[in-house]
Amino acid sequence: MELEYQPELYRSGGRKSYDAADGAEAVSRRLRGATVAKFGGDGSFGSALTSTKEGQASQAGRAAENRDEMGRGAHSAASTGDDLDADSASVAGGAAYRSSTSEISRNIAGGM
Repeated sequence: MELEYQPELYRSGGRKSYDAADGAEAVSRRLRGATVAKFGGDGSFGSALTSTKEGQASQAGRAAENRDEMGRGAHSAASTGDDLDADSASVAGGAAYRSSTSEISRNIAGGM
């Protein structure tokens, strides 16, 4: 079994989250900018539409914030992976260098 950490996949997911956040923010702006026409009667229908519109605009805004947070998390995970790769390469290189002097180092380097 091979274990592989692929930071670029996290970055790709992060970009998609940012794209989704942009779309949700656009929906929120569009809903907030929409006007409700008056209908006959006491205005309760128009009030209900306005209330629904505001609720949906608010939910779309929260969705945008959540997707932004997911994007930041994915990019953070990718950076952690990059750091892990660099640290692992450094340790492996050092172990390989010391392999001629230590059986333990040779076993570690061989296991990597």
